Amino acid sequence: MRIFKVYIIFLLIGPNLLFGQTMISDSLPSKNLISNQIPSIDTPKVKSPKIGLSILPSIKKPSINLPKFRFKADSSVIAEKIKADTSKKINLPFSGESSWEYLNGFVPFAVDTNTTLEMYRAYGHMNVQLAKLPWQFQYNYSPQSHMLGMNNYFRLNFDVRKFQDQIGMKKFELKDSLNTSFLDLEKQQEQLIGQKLYLESLLDIQNLKDFNEIGEFDLETPEVNVPKTPNLPDMPTLPTLPDSLTEQDELNKLESEKQKVRAKIDQVNSTLEEVNKKKQLIEDKLEYINNGIPTQNLMQSGELEELMSKKETILSHVKKFQIGMSTPEISPLLMSGTSINGINLEYSGKRYLAVAHGITANQLFVSSNPLQNSLNSARNVYNFFDFNGVNNGKRITAIKTGFGDNEKTHIHLGILQGYGNAALSGDLSSQSPSREENYVLELESRFDYLKNNYIQFNYAKSFLQSDLTDTTSLVEGFQSIFSDERSHALFATNHAEFKKLRSTLDATFRWIDPHYQSFGMGFLREDNIRYELKSKHRLTKKIRLDLKFRKERDNLLNLYDYKNTLTTFGGQLRWKLLKSVSLTTGYHPVIHEFKNASFHAINKNYISNAVLTISQNSRRMFQLYTFSFNEYKISSDSVNLNFQNFNFTHELRINDKVALMNMVNYLKSNQNDQEDIVMSSHGLTIVPFTKVTVNGQLKTSYTTEYKELSLGYKAGLAYNLSKYFRIEMNYEEFLDGEYFRNFDEFETNAGLSPYLISFKIVNTF
Repeated sequence: MRIFKVYIIFLLIGPNLLFGQTMISDSLPSKNLISNQIPSIDTPKVKSPKIGLSILPSIKKPSINLPKFRFKADSSVIAEKIKADTSKKINLPFSGESSWEYLNGFVPFAVDTNTTLEMYRAYGHMNVQLAKLPWQFQYNYSPQSHMLGMNNYFRLNFDVRKFQDQIGMKKFELKDSLNTSFLDLEKQQEQLIGQKLYLESLLDIQNLKDFNEIGEFDLETPEVNVPKTPNLPDMPTLPTLPDSLTEQDELNKLESEKQKVRAKIDQVNSTLEEVNKKKQLIEDKLEYINNGIPTQNLMQSGELEELMSKKETILSHVKKFQIGMSTPEISPLLMSGTSINGINLEYSGKRYLAVAHGITANQLFVSSNPLQNSLNSARNVYNFFDFNGVNNGKRITAIKTGFGDNEKTHIHLGILQGYGNAALSGDLSSQSPSREENYVLELESRFDYLKNNYIQFNYAKSFLQSDLTDTTSLVEGFQSIFSDERSHALFATNHAEFKKLRSTLDATFRWIDPHYQSFGMGFLREDNIRYELKSKHRLTKKIRLDLKFRKERDNLLNLYDYKNTLTTFGGQLRWKLLKSVSLTTGYHPVIHEFKNASFHAINKNYISNAVLTISQNSRRMFQLYTFSFNEYKISSDSVNLNFQNFNFTHELRINDKVALMNMVNYLKSNQNDQEDIVMSSHGLTIVPFTKVTVNGQLKTSYTTEYKELSLGYKAGLAYNLSKYFRIEMNYEEFLDGEYFRNFDEFETNAGLSPYLISFKIVNTF
C-alpha cells in the first residue's frame, strides 16, 4: 500500500516536475505576440482572488496567482516608440514652426484702421526637451499697438500631456518586466511545492525495501533561473541498501535517511518563503505603479526609487506650469478668466498648491464698433479695464493651497492681493481714484459622496481700497477683508451622474454682493444672484439631449430703485441619423425683465438654430456638406425684430492634391431699413507640382435693396524652398460688409478698393 501511495503521488506531480517548465513555456506567447496584444490589455484572461494578468493565456493551475495588469498604454505613445526604434533618422530634441509675415493694406485684426497699414509680425511654436522634460514655447510679436487679441506675448509651458505619456510608457515597460518575473516565480513555486509533496511522501515509508523500489524512479527537477533567487535544493539520493542488514540496522538507516529528507524539506520551505516574499514585493510594485501609493513593505525594501524617481513623482502631480502669457483658472471666485504676464503653477496631489503672479493683460482692447467712442472712459465688465489699449496693468498675486486633490474631496484656502493704477490708459476725471489695492480671501471645500458625484462650496470676502478711500477708521492690508462692508461672495455646485439613466445633472448657486471685487476675475458681475441647472442625457446611442435653465437678478440689497431679472432656458439635441449624417438643433429663449416703481418692461429674445452635416470619406476623397439655419427674434412692447441666416458649405478634398470650398450665405431681416444680403465664396487649392501650392478664391455680395453685385477675390502661392523652409504670398480684395466693416471711408482715404497683401516665410523644424 505504501508503494502504491507513492506511485499515486508520483503520477500526480511527476508530469509537472518533468515537463512543467516546457508546458508552461509552450503556453506563453512570444514577445512579438505580447506586443501585438497591447490594445486588448484590459481583458484579463487569468484571474485569482487577489490579482489577474491580462496579457497571458489561460493557465488552469489553481496555484497560479498573477498580478493585475490594468494599465493601458496610450496607443499613440507606443506607435511613436516603435517608429523611433525602427527609424534610422536622427531625432532632434526640438520641433515646431516659426513664421515671419509682412502685411500691407487693410489688416482685419488691426483696430479702427481706415487707411492703408504697413506692418509685420513674427509668431511660432516649438516643442523642445530641456533637462529631459518636454516643454512648449509660443510667441507672437508685432509693433502694431492696437490689435484684437494679444499682439505681443510669449509662453513657456510644461507639456503635461507629453510628460504623462512618457511616464505611461515607463510604467508599461516596468509592468511588462515585473509580470515576466512574476511568472518565473510562479513556475518556480509550483516546482518547489511538487518537491515538498514528494519529500513529505518519503517520510511515510516504513522500510528500506520501499526506499529501494522508489529509488528506481528518476525524479530530476528541471532548473529555473530566477534573478536574485536561491537555487533549488537538490532532490535526495535514495540509497540502495544490502539485504543482509539486520532489522535494527535497517530502522537506523531508514531514520538517518528521513533526517536528510527533513533537512531538504526545510530548505524547500525556506526557498518557498523567499519566493513568496518576492511575489509580494512585485505585487506591491504593481500596486504602486497603478495607484501611486507605496506600501510599507515596498518602502522598507529600498527599491522604490527604481520604479519612480523623486523628480518624476513630483512632476507627475504638476497640472500646469507656465511662464509668460497665461490664463490661470484657480477658482470661480478668486481668479478665473484673467490673462496675466507672469507665472502660473498648479500642483495637485495629497497636497494642493496653485500660484499665479504677474501683470494683467486685456485681450479686448479697442472695439471696432465706432459707437463705443462715447464709452472710452467707462469701465466694462472685464476686470475693470476700459475700452482703450492697456499700457499699465494691475499686478496680481494669488495663492491657493490645502489638503486633497483638486478633482477629489478637498479643503483649500486661497488669497489674492492686487494693486495698480485705476486708469489703465488715458485719464479719468479728477473724481476717480488713481491707485487701487485689492484683497481677497477664499475658502473652498469639496466632498465626493459617490463615484463621480460631488458637492462643492466656495466662500470669499474682498476689500477694494483706493487713494480716495478714507482710511482713518480702516485697518490696511489683509486685515481690511474682515471689515463690515458687504463684500461677500458664495458659490455652490452639485454634480450628479446617473449611470442607469445615462444622464448628468449640475445644479449651481452664486451670490455676489454689490461691493465684492476681485482683480483676478474676468467678466464677473457684482450685485448678482444666479440659479442654474444643466443636464445631459444620452437617450440612445445616437441621440443626446442637453437642457439648461438659468435665472439671475441684481439689486440684492435694494440699493437702487430698479431691478433687472434675466431668465434663460432651452436645450440642444444631437442626433446621428446615419453613420455619415448628423443633425444638431437648439432653442434658447432669453427673457429680460426691468422693473421700478413706475415702469415695467419685458423683452423676449428667442434664439434657434439647426445644423445638418453630411460627410463622405473614402481612400482618396473626402466630402463634407453643411447646412445651417439661425434665427434671432426680439420682441417687446415697442419693437418686433426678426433676423434669419441661411448658410451652405461644401468642402471637397482629393488625394491631398486638390481642395474645393464653396459657401453661400443669406441674411434676411424684417426691418424696412435693413437690406437682405446674399454672399458667396468659391475657393480652389491645387498642388500642380511637388513643391508648389496654388490657391484662388472668388467672393460675391448681392444686396436686394440696391440690386448691386460686388466682387472680391483672393490669390495665393506657396513654394517649398527646402524641407524646412517655404514662402507664402497672398493678395486679397475685400467685399463691403466683410468683418462687419463699411469700407467707404477706407476707399476715400486710400483711393483704392480695400485690399491686403501678405508675404510670409515659414520655417518648419
